[in-house]
Amino acid sequence: MRIASPFLIISVTLSLLLARPAQPPAPPAAEGGAPRTATVEPLPPVVIEIQFDGLRRTARGWHGLLVLTVEAGEGVREASMRLQLPDGVSAGPGPWMNDLLNMPLAAGVPRRHVIPLNLQSDGAHSIGVEAIVDFTDGTSHRTRQGRTLHAGRHPGEGRHRLGAYEVMGVLVEEPSP
Repeated sequence: MRIASPFLIISVTLSLLLARPAQPPAPPAAEGGAPRTATVEPLPPVVIEIQFDGLRRTARGWHGLLVLTVEAGEGVREASMRLQLPDGVSAGPGPWMNDLLNMPLAAGVPRRHVIPLNLQSDGAHSIGVEAIVDFTDGTSHRTRQGRTLHAGRHPGEGRHRLGAYEVMGVLVEEPSP
């Protein structure tokens, strides 16, 4: 009887595992009685590209140009943009200020804006653009795009290999204890 008991337990367990239904259980019903479904919001069909051009040092700091290119896809009516500048960075005056507000966008037609920038100090400065995009169906979406402007001494770039950050090392003849 002792030898038959473990055999009996194993065979009953295996038969119960094999006899279970192959389909996963249905998702729980929502309040309305219909099953819940996952929703995935698509990305807005707008490309915002930030580039820097002509950065040079003068007696009063750094001066350069921010080139902002906006291109819309189908279903976009207009966009309103606002620059996000850190302390010590200012944008020069010009017609770009009004052009970024309620900017009508046509599908596939890029809009390019050149904005003069003044920087008071060396270093890395995070320049951002916040956009509110209005769609033809009446909805709107808020998004942000940013880039770092390096003025003065630029830190060296590391090399990325398979998700690891690689740095220079020194070969050692023998391992240290």
